[in-house]
Amino acid sequence: MTKYRDDRDALRHRAEALDEALQRAEAKLAEAQAKLDAHERKDVEDEKRVTELRQEVAELRGVPVEQVAPTPAPPTAEELRARELHRLREERAQKSLGFSYVLAERAARWPIHAAALLVFVTLPRCFADVDPLMGANGNVICPYLCRTCEGPFRVHTVWHHDDDGSSTNGPSYYCQSQGGEREPFVSPAATTYLAMLLVSAPLVIVSAIVVFRRRRRRVEAIDRRLQELEPYGGPPPPPSPPTGFRLRALRWVAFACLVPTLVTVIELAIFRASW
Repeated sequence: MTKYRDDRDALRHRAEALDEALQRAEAKLAEAQAKLDAHERKDVEDEKRVTELRQEVAELRGVPVEQVAPTPAPPTAEELRARELHRLREERAQKSLGFSYVLAERAARWPIHAAALLVFVTLPRCFADVDPLMGANGNVICPYLCRTCEGPFRVHTVWHHDDDGSSTNGPSYYCQSQGGEREPFVSPAATTYLAMLLVSAPLVIVSAIVVFRRRRRRVEAIDRRLQELEPYGGPPPPPSPPTGFRLRALRWVAFACLVPTLVTVIELAIFRASW
């Protein structure tokens, strides 16, 4: 294991390793692009040979040669350069939309990831009567069910067995009270989903930072290649993001947070009014 004098030395070595990896990646990309250009030239040559064979067949059948499609000319170096410029500019336009756009992209997936976490939390509740949250959301919900109710939740799943197999309506959540256990309706699931949103929120920010840095390094590599292909043109300006995308992502996240919150508030208000 390599030992470093201090954090600066470690970061410097890490930066050198990343630069070497980036250079190797760029070399591989250039090699792949050269192979792609070679394949494109071979495709043109093959098409030319096919057209020549068609002409020979047409002559043998007595068909006028003018009716045979002409053979396309192989692409010139300028045409290949224009194709690469177009491809690089399109890729740059997709990867240079700024951090706020990347954050909006990740945030748009946030409610879906939270729903997936909700499934993983619910499975042990259904099959083992074990709550990964240890019934913690019951400490918030139970005091609203009755005057003597208190958390945390006790989770239990009732299974029905018959000749067709086993079935269940899902886990039930119980609050302890002096008069026995009380059971809320949908607020446990709603608050669990809110907890999953809260737990996964840092991951959204971290993933946005990682993706943005990766895209920025790729844009820098594209700019260097564009400078080689078009030394006096300079890189194109960053494109504008799709109109309203950030606002739509914000609305989607607000909807995913607001619905379970309202469901919980309404249910607890109903219980509180029945005291």
